[in-house]
Amino acid sequence: RGLRRGQGAAHRAEGRPRDRPARTAGAAGTAVPGTVASPGTLTPMSVPIAGLLFLVTLATRLPFATSHLWAHDSVLYERAIAHFDPAAQSPQPPGYLWYVLLARGVTALTGDANAAMVLIAALASAAAVALLYLLAARLFDERTARAAAVLLLTSVTFWGEGAVAYPYTLLAALTTGCALLFWLATRSERDRPLVAAPTESERGPLVAAAETGSERDHPLVATPRSGRLLVLASLVWGLAVGFRTDLAFFLAPLWLLAAYHVRSRMVVM
Repeated sequence: RGLRRGQGAAHRAEGRPRDRPARTAGAAGTAVPGTVASPGTLTPMSVPIAGLLFLVTLATRLPFATSHLWAHDSVLYERAIAHFDPAAQSPQPPGYLWYVLLARGVTALTGDANAAMVLIAALASAAAVALLYLLAARLFDERTARAAAVLLLTSVTFWGEGAVAYPYTLLAALTTGCALLFWLATRSERDRPLVAAPTESERGPLVAAAETGSERDHPLVATPRSGRLLVLASLVWGLAVGFRTDLAFFLAPLWLLAAYHVRSRMVVM
């Protein structure tokens, strides 16, 4: 005890803080219980909270589900469920093929096209809120993620779109899901920050690490998992374009950015 007091006095005399144990984070960006989660990490409660947000959003949409077609486009989608022909405005071009096929499948279960499209809208709005929470938790922190999710959940416009036969909540869910996958693709297996391409001074250690088989532990190396996630995100983006063709343009810059960051971290031998 006397020795520790003496060390503490020496630290104070030199103006240096006493050494404190550093907090550690779990693998894959998950915070260890009992520690404060840093930005870009998920806590053990993140997934349960996302599930709770999904259920709350769904519970607030279904009681207000409309029993009639909402607008002119809803009528066109109903016609397309019975007979797909964009040239005859069934639905309007470019056709939204995957959305029509999904609505046709759900209609087979509900027996009513309007009920099927409303159910899709309600489920998609719930998925959008949950995905936004997970994305914001990765980009910022838990407090910001919860605030963003609650704001979207209680948005009057978004709430209304989740109770009518319109595909816009599905657009929100697909956009947020693709953004989350692209973000994950730019992160390595150990949740390292984004880095630029290696400089000449860094290329030597990278080559040495590759020769010794320890390149996976180097912070500038893109791991195979990053590449697989980028491929998965690209496939999901391609499927999303089948639901809403405008996603091909809106998400193209994000895909290019993700591909650039994954590619820039590859070791050039």
